[in-house]
Amino acid sequence: MNNNANFFLAIGLSIMILMGFHWFYEVPKQRAAKSQTEVSTIIQKEHVEVVPATLKPRSAALTASKRIPLENAQLHGSINLKGARLDDITLVRYHETADNSSPEIVLLSPAGSNEEHPGYYTEFGWLGSSDTIKLPASDSEWKSDGIKLTPEKPLILRWDNGQGLKFERTINLDNDYMFTVVEKVFNTSKDDITLVPFSLVSRHGLPKNTGALTSHEGLTGVLDGQLREKDYKKLKDEPLHTYTSKGGWIGITDVYWFTGVIPDQNDNLTARFLSSTVNGLQHYQADVKSDPVLLKAGDQTSKTYRVFTGAKEVAALEQYGDTFKIPMFDKAVDFGWFYIIAKPFFHVIDWLGKTFGNYGLAIIAFTILLRIVFFPLSEASYRSMAAMKELKPEMDRLKERYSGDPVKMNEEVAKLYQKEKINPLSGCLPMLIQIPVFFALYKVLLISIEMRHAPFYGWIQDLSAKDPTNLFNLFGLLPFTTPDFLHIGLWPLLMGLTMFIQQKLTPAQADKTTQQIFTLMPIMFTFLFANMSAGLVIYWTISNILAIAQQTLIKHRSDKAVAAKS
Repeated sequence: MNNNANFFLAIGLSIMILMGFHWFYEVPKQRAAKSQTEVSTIIQKEHVEVVPATLKPRSAALTASKRIPLENAQLHGSINLKGARLDDITLVRYHETADNSSPEIVLLSPAGSNEEHPGYYTEFGWLGSSDTIKLPASDSEWKSDGIKLTPEKPLILRWDNGQGLKFERTINLDNDYMFTVVEKVFNTSKDDITLVPFSLVSRHGLPKNTGALTSHEGLTGVLDGQLREKDYKKLKDEPLHTYTSKGGWIGITDVYWFTGVIPDQNDNLTARFLSSTVNGLQHYQADVKSDPVLLKAGDQTSKTYRVFTGAKEVAALEQYGDTFKIPMFDKAVDFGWFYIIAKPFFHVIDWLGKTFGNYGLAIIAFTILLRIVFFPLSEASYRSMAAMKELKPEMDRLKERYSGDPVKMNEEVAKLYQKEKINPLSGCLPMLIQIPVFFALYKVLLISIEMRHAPFYGWIQDLSAKDPTNLFNLFGLLPFTTPDFLHIGLWPLLMGLTMFIQQKLTPAQADKTTQQIFTLMPIMFTFLFANMSAGLVIYWTISNILAIAQQTLIKHRSDKAVAAKS
């Protein structure tokens, strides 16, 4: 009987292993292969450009085609007359380093640019219902009636297919980051024609410094009222995702920068996030199609798009969202799971930063406000831990007395808590409540462009970068650099020291192992925070200092109350 049972058990386990292997390995593999086949079909039949085999420096790629320059208070760049693409944008107010004489941030670059600034562009156009209809493509040469695009002077581009279809593209630029593109088609032929409007954002290869753990990087959009996000790795594993939506927007985002296309919000859309490998380079694309348009002989039609390309400034995104009725456009900034807390935090810190003229002071002021709000919870937590410490001898006696009867021991412990009016969870509850607050603030300090290159005082010239000083070269006195894992700046040291002092003021943990872990935490956190942004370390240090002051005050009150009772 035992042999039979073991035999059937072995068969059952084998079946489970085979099913698990099929479901978790073979099925995703088949889906990925199917998606890659679909992507290959899309590349062959629709408007997805094949990455050039030979790449060149961005400057050489820019001079390879005729261009119309563009400029406003925020952007420098040009429109490529080949394909009528927006593929050259640099940001006037943002630079590669904190030194304003360093080069401007390069956002968009033409196809064929090398890995220093790989191809990254937007494109608009029409797909036809028949291969016999000649439509503008990425290599079509457009003609311009202007010499420069500015907020005061829109640009009109024209292209004729020689078969009775005339295309006109009018591009307007505002004073910040938004382009308005009006696509017109005139059918002077004798035939009715069906056209499908499309727009896309495309990127060849990965940007420099990608892979941030704090913010989504990759394809994004709001479709059917939901935020859709696919990072680069996800797209490499599953290269095709399709959505339908009434209105919405799509784009590609970095931590601080974003390029997105916003179709007519009344259109029914089919959107795709896709990826493919061509000539050894990964290609990522977010595109969207609207419903087909029947263009009768002698008629004309038009479509209006908006293109945002620039810095993810919350105020600008909110204003554009309100002005053009773009749904959830502020979600281009990745505030994370705690959006409902993080965004108000951002607005408070931003207001404080503008009020004080310094975002470091804003972080300190905000930390003080948070400590004031959470003071009652901190006091309750401290009192609970102190009370639990006083009960430790009695708890030890109960454990010893009922060591062989855990049920009875738990009953007696519960009676003790009830008698002394102590809730053992009250010490942890305030900490649990503050966890979402910490993560929301953590997100704000790490992804807000307002913190990027924002100086504090002294040696901190960029709140978004790590403290540049280092203990291991005596803060610059010794002429050598150390690897990142041995980099500990002065602010992280102050943070570790204040954390150690705070621990000494906190009642010791009843469990020795737990107490030993708590004792090591200041050292662990010092190394952990050494390579984090200075703004976050400043917040944590000031928070510790305020906690020390609070705990001293609470202990003084507690001691005074005990003395009064005796």
